Amino acid sequence: MPTVRQIIRNQADLRSVPFWIVEKDYASSYLPAGITVTDSLADNMVLKGGTALRKSYFKDYRFSEDLDFSTLKLDVIPDLEEKIEAAIKNTEDMLQTRGPFRVQHERLTSRDPHPAGQSAFTVHVQFPYHRRPLCRLKIEIAVDEPVMLAPEQRLILHEFPESIEVKAQVYTLPEIAAEKLRALLQSRARLEARGWGTGSSNDRLL
Repeated sequence: MPTVRQIIRNQADLRSVPFWIVEKDYASSYLPAGITVTDSLADNMVLKGGTALRKSYFKDYRFSEDLDFSTLKLDVIPDLEEKIEAAIKNTEDMLQTRGPFRVQHERLTSRDPHPAGQSAFTVHVQFPYHRRPLCRLKIEIAVDEPVMLAPEQRLILHEFPESIEVKAQVYTLPEIAAEKLRALLQSRARLEARGWGTGSSNDRLL
């Protein structure tokens, strides 16, 4: 059986994309799987955005290195650090079946904490052929965005020889579309607040 490095090289050549992008795509299948099999997170975290589209609905959707989640309970997740640590350990354990992977994480902090308690983490994945972790992903967890439609349970799409028999909890397609429209309108509002987007030429932003 080909090595992980050979598999990723073959996929990079097949898709005509850089090697490091395929590494991220490979790892971004296992990270939501690791979260899904973590009991303390599985029932509350819902995958959304571009990664939900690529890993749950459309395998040819654009690549994404950010995993965006909303919580079903509109409140900060208690003991989140410990729960994410457990999810990272589960992710590493699943990857270990493919070789000597190592997965680490660190909490992202900003000078001004998010007013609604949003949390973010950077995840570093060391592939078997890395001397240090070179693959980086990001997890963002929003606790102030109500999930309006019942989430779907969908198998993780993984375009590699092995399959991942794990169903992730994800936004429905209508809710993903609504969430993306909301984000676009919020971005437009920020531009207009700066004096941009008030002329007809800038209306092309929409």
